[in-house]
Order: sequence, then C-alpha cells, then structure tokens
Amino acid sequence: MASTVRAMWWGRKRYVEYLHAGGQKAPGGRPSRIRLAVIEEAEKELAGLDPETILATETSEEMSEVEKLADLDRYGVVLLLDELRLPVGSRNRNRTAIRLAWNLAEIRYDRVEGGDKQRSRLDELIEDVATC
Repeated sequence: MASTVRAMWWGRKRYVEYLHAGGQKAPGGRPSRIRLAVIEEAEKELAGLDPETILATETSEEMSEVEKLADLDRYGVVLLLDELRLPVGSRNRNRTAIRLAWNLAEIRYDRVEGGDKQRSRLDELIEDVATC
C-alpha cells in the first residue's frame, strides 16, 4: 500500500507541475481560505449598506441597464455572503455557493466590459469560487 500511495503522490506532483508550466491553476487546495477571503472582500464592498434593504429592493422599468446590473450585482453579493457563512455540513452549501458565484461572475464581467466598474480583488475571488 505504501508504494501505491507514493506513486499517487508523485503522479499528483507531476500533474501539478505540468499545469503550472502551462500557466494553469491546479485543482484542489483549501476552499475555506477562499471562502474567508470572499467574505472579507465582500463585506468591504458592501460597507455602509444594509443587506436587508438590498434584498428588499426591486428593480423598476425606469432604471437604466447599468443601474439594473449594479443592483443585481449587490443582490448577488449579499446572497453569496449568506451562503458562504453557512456552517460546515449544511446541505448543498458548496453547490449553491458555486452556482451563485458563477452567475455573479458573469454579472460582474458584464459590468467591467460595459465600463461601469473596475475589476477588483473580489472579482478574482468570485471566479475562484465559481471554478472550484
């Protein structure tokens, strides 16, 4: 058994080196660090805003597309924060967080492409959660 584990370890090491040589990230790691970083950055971004107010706000037809995307972005950040703060062992915790992060990453990408906002550290972290 020891030789099998050793072979698996070396195989994983070679695979990670191959990915890094190609400029790619290796899957795995400690998602809890990513969770904590996303929570910290999202709280900074939402500082001074009331999450309950954000969740209760409805978009109107009079709003521009830029304003609608900004509202959707804040709404998505609040939902993702709620999901990431759930205790370990909560049902579907990771699956839901990944789905929310994926949708939020698309919204934030659209806002950056439209010139509405600059790319931030939170954007990178959300993409990391989406690709876990």
